[in-house]
Amino acid sequence: MQRLSRLAAAAVCAALAVPLHTAASAQTTPRPAATEGSVALSAAHMTVQVDPNFPAVDRYTWKADGSVLHGRTGPTGTLVVNGKTYTPESTGVPGANRVDYTLRVAELDLVIKARLAVSDNVLTFQVTGIEENGEHKLRTLAIPDQGLVSARSDQPGAQLADARLSFTTTYDHEDPIDRHTKLADAAVDAEPRGSTYAILSTDGLAAAVETNSLEDQSRVLIRTSRTGDAKSTALSSGTWTYRPEPVGGHDARPTELPYAKVALTGDRNDDGNVDWQDGAIAYREVMYRPMGAEKTKNFVASNIEYNTNSFASHPFTRVLDDIKKGNRLTDGLGQLVQLKGYQAEGHDNAHPDYGGHINEGAGGRKDLNFLVREAKKYGASMGVHINSTEAYPDADTFRWDMVQGEDKPGWTYRDRSYLINREKDIQSGNFAKRLDTLKKDVPGLEFIYNDVYYGRGYNAYELARTQHERGWMVHTEFEDFVDRDTLWYHRSAQRAENGIRSQIIRFIQNTDRDVWYRKDAKLLKGNGDIGYGGFESHTDLVGWQRTIFTNNLPTKFMQHFPITKWTDHRVDFTDGVYSTDETGTWQLFQGDTKLAEGNKVFLPWDPKKQSKIYHWNDEGGTTTWKLPEKWRDLGTVKLYRLSDTGRQDEKTLKVTNGKVTIDAKARTGYVLYRGKAAQQTTVWGEGALVEDGSFNSHTFDAWSRDGAARIETNDEGWQFVRFDGSGQARLSQQLKGLKPGTYAASAYVRVAGGRKATLSVSDYGGEKVSRSTDVSPAVNKDPVNVWSGTKFQKMNVLFTVPKGHSTATLTLSGAAGASGAAADFADVRVSPSKAPAGADKHYFTEDFEAADRAWGPFVNVEGSGEHNPHGHRAERHENYTRDTISGDYSLKSFQVEQGDAWRSIPQNLEFKPGRTYRVGLKYQSDNNTQYRLQVRSGGAGDKDRTLVDDPLIATTDRPLDSWPKASDPRPDGWNDAAPPQGSAPSKEYATVFSTGDADCGDPYLALTSAGGLGAITVDDLVVDDLGPAPDSGGDCPATGGTDLAIGEVTANPGETTPLTATFTNRADVPVTDVRVELNAPAGVTLKPVSATRAESIAPGDTLKVDYELTLADDLKLGSYAITGEVSSHYRDQRITATAERRVTVNCKPDLRCEAEDVTLGGGTAVETLARGQSGKGYVNFPGGKGGYVEWKVDVADAGDYALAFRYALTTGDRPLTLSVNGKEISTDSYPVTGAWDKWSEAKAKAALKAGSNTIRLTAAKEDGPNVDYLTVVSAS
Repeated sequence: MQRLSRLAAAAVCAALAVPLHTAASAQTTPRPAATEGSVALSAAHMTVQVDPNFPAVDRYTWKADGSVLHGRTGPTGTLVVNGKTYTPESTGVPGANRVDYTLRVAELDLVIKARLAVSDNVLTFQVTGIEENGEHKLRTLAIPDQGLVSARSDQPGAQLADARLSFTTTYDHEDPIDRHTKLADAAVDAEPRGSTYAILSTDGLAAAVETNSLEDQSRVLIRTSRTGDAKSTALSSGTWTYRPEPVGGHDARPTELPYAKVALTGDRNDDGNVDWQDGAIAYREVMYRPMGAEKTKNFVASNIEYNTNSFASHPFTRVLDDIKKGNRLTDGLGQLVQLKGYQAEGHDNAHPDYGGHINEGAGGRKDLNFLVREAKKYGASMGVHINSTEAYPDADTFRWDMVQGEDKPGWTYRDRSYLINREKDIQSGNFAKRLDTLKKDVPGLEFIYNDVYYGRGYNAYELARTQHERGWMVHTEFEDFVDRDTLWYHRSAQRAENGIRSQIIRFIQNTDRDVWYRKDAKLLKGNGDIGYGGFESHTDLVGWQRTIFTNNLPTKFMQHFPITKWTDHRVDFTDGVYSTDETGTWQLFQGDTKLAEGNKVFLPWDPKKQSKIYHWNDEGGTTTWKLPEKWRDLGTVKLYRLSDTGRQDEKTLKVTNGKVTIDAKARTGYVLYRGKAAQQTTVWGEGALVEDGSFNSHTFDAWSRDGAARIETNDEGWQFVRFDGSGQARLSQQLKGLKPGTYAASAYVRVAGGRKATLSVSDYGGEKVSRSTDVSPAVNKDPVNVWSGTKFQKMNVLFTVPKGHSTATLTLSGAAGASGAAADFADVRVSPSKAPAGADKHYFTEDFEAADRAWGPFVNVEGSGEHNPHGHRAERHENYTRDTISGDYSLKSFQVEQGDAWRSIPQNLEFKPGRTYRVGLKYQSDNNTQYRLQVRSGGAGDKDRTLVDDPLIATTDRPLDSWPKASDPRPDGWNDAAPPQGSAPSKEYATVFSTGDADCGDPYLALTSAGGLGAITVDDLVVDDLGPAPDSGGDCPATGGTDLAIGEVTANPGETTPLTATFTNRADVPVTDVRVELNAPAGVTLKPVSATRAESIAPGDTLKVDYELTLADDLKLGSYAITGEVSSHYRDQRITATAERRVTVNCKPDLRCEAEDVTLGGGTAVETLARGQSGKGYVNFPGGKGGYVEWKVDVADAGDYALAFRYALTTGDRPLTLSVNGKEISTDSYPVTGAWDKWSEAKAKAALKAGSNTIRLTAAKEDGPNVDYLTVVSAS
């Protein structure tokens, strides 16, 4: 997931702060380097001379030809324990091919037992025991300049190859990290330098060091020193972490005992030379292999099934059908399926609740376990996305003391999150406890994807160990993090420009991991797809199949064979396999058999057993292929075309001279079998109440059909049913296994040409229920939905099954219509639900408590649909969250950009022609000016009118997502770091409006945003039909029932100015008990000077209320909201009207004009971290390009003025565009200040007019510097 701005700085700082080893004590007497008196350890391939009393190596001799490598290059004999240097009492006891050492650190009462042992071609250093006899605990251990192996520059061919992980977190860019150095050219090192992988080689021998040091960028220490007239380059292990320092009173459990291994080899790939590639082959034989590494080569397909924003677009039973489609399209290739959004309302919502909070809208725990269990039958390994970096207050496990503090916010995923105190979380055992809950809830999972994980060292080690102990493979987002244990990196799968960019590391680990930079990987390719399950709008099943056949399948074939040699245009593997582009076109061979060329493939699978052969040809047409040796004695073979329902169109191909000729359709998958393949049977909709509800079978076998209906497939491979005949048609299915209770039947529906689509349920023990629509006015903007970008929208109907009944009839129908008119249905589903409160008392109600109904009658209309909308069902967490009103859930919108957030659609909330309606709801808002509720007529052309347009004024003086006030009371027994807090205050809002005839349009409700960082929740929506609308004389209604307006006002501090609020009754009857109330913020005084109430206002009449507005003398510059609300009664129904007007105090010359007090837009935000700013805060630009801060400046005289902007910028190029009175002046890159608390001034000159001027700074790129204030001075 891409959300770099929130943590990148922290990650980069961490990446740069990796220690090697430190020496805190002073006088030591190191043991000199020597070979005289050494002990010779002999094994099959080599003899190694070692120090008899201290674990140090002097010399390696290769028995086959006498080739030599060296060991330590200087004095040894010291230990660095917990960062301090000691000279231990050390003794050794020789044994068979080993020496056992005792290292006693008297000052710490610490004894370390260690061993040097030789077997075959490997020397192993191993700590075999630790005796902590006193109060001191071993935390870290280093052996300075141990020099486990070294080579000299005067040895022929002496070279070093090493790769140091970069820990970059920049998207779409990765620098190569390999370094190849001739030892003669190596610089002499004053101190060891760190690397992650390192291989020494000469013309005779190569050697590589494997160690369980947790220092990611200093796992291996490299040091070049002078040895007489030559240079020696030695490899040692980096510092070992045995246990970290305790955090919060929690002492962590130890890691493994420290070890390091040196693997030596001669020419291993039989190319007549010894180089780093031979050393890499030897390294593979001793390297650590994480859990599940042997499975990587069989995970041909990756897929992320995504739920977000409470939509549950991929319910668990649908995901199972998706997996079956993938299985059939690939004839059973292994799939790695990640469930992103398996919990709560989707994606990161309610993390870090890993278990106990399963997504009910997607089917809950029961359906999730069914999915995980059944998916294995189709070659899929299931895992889930978790977040252990950030915590959201709506999580059941959230506590204030689990995070780093109020000033350490994380990503805002529909709610504010905070960065977890990772060390405390790990060491306290809380992280493990949450994983235990997940393991109990969903025991069949096979991997965990650790999203946005930046932990290193012990934290990364313990994360992986904890997950391995529960039987899970480890995946993460960013390459390099959790390097030793991660099998799959999200970024490298999604983007060719990201991944580990190292020939050395890929040579070693190509078989084990999917983590590679792919942009220039033309010979090895790489696992390169995140599937069709909706993540980042990836829903193209057809394109996914092509990627599998042309990219992933060859990649995985090659991963079955370790690399033996790699040159610029050819990679050789074991078993005679090689990849080459020497002809200018990529080709893959095994021996003399061509397996692929360009985008044509003829690959046996699995690569060892070769029980079948896959074929793909982008261009289509006839091609001839030589069969693998195991197939050449056959007379005929069977060819099948692969579809999403399985093998089709069986053909018999004749084998001629060991070859077959295939006539293939373009971009179509095929599979060859030796003989007739087994019959396939697929049951669609398993685990769901509706059989084949997505029409995946391409048949109506599960449905009863009456009339003209057909199944269509869109360009991405998804099915829907279409009614477009001249007469009425219907499909029906009997539902079975229902239990007493309420259910929701739903389908995605799209209509065209006015044809009516109806979804109904009958025969369940109650009256038939149905919903219909003949319009589809809104584009689907759920970015993870397969129907995103179309007019398909969800329609649902509730029904309650009484006791004694267990069946029902579900019917989809399309009315008769003209040619070209159509009614389409997709993804039909029935799931347990609950009726909203008061449903039997009102025309329509919604309380947002039912997970299956998501946003109730509303659909997302925000943005382009390519990115997640900014809304979801906010969940109550008592004492922690403030953004719920009634019950456990409210519908929340947060940081919505300019434009509509949501709207109702007729198929879920129909406002019928010629009626009068009252709409009421409760809401919370933390912003006076951002959100407005509108009722629109939905008409065409000049008939599209806004009938109601009311601001939903703030109900609280602090953000809905905010840390508790420190001064709030703490009840007895409360033991969290911050006090408890309750929900924010809410208001009730209601309005009335009338609809015109059918030609006036289809009215709807909409929440619209002016853009900004504010949040709003709505709840308890109630709609009442008040009866026929008044006669409009054939005209369409122009407005709603009542209206409030606050007059324009201009004022200066210390002055009193008149202000008028006007209430207008636009209804057809008098409104009674009219009460007008205006409110102002601190520093602004409002005094009514006329009546604020009226017993009755006749239709068309107004009530004007006059006020005196006074601004305090010391009122700071900024914009101040005057808000108004009128309550009245319409036909005994309480209704409201609201209004808002801003009074602006402008900046003036010679004043400090704080940025946090003026107008912001485009996602700019006020931050209040203590960074030396002059006022309460400063302005940041997290919203990216186009975000702005805008001052109003009053000057007495026109002329040139000097502008000075105080800013801070740690690093990078973040230019701002300066405009004055709408005219762009310049775009400037601000010089870095070096830290966020170091401020500088950027200066400019501008011509200002007499009176009010607008000065704006706009982000020209994806971010900007922090801006503190503006000063304006006359240039004269």
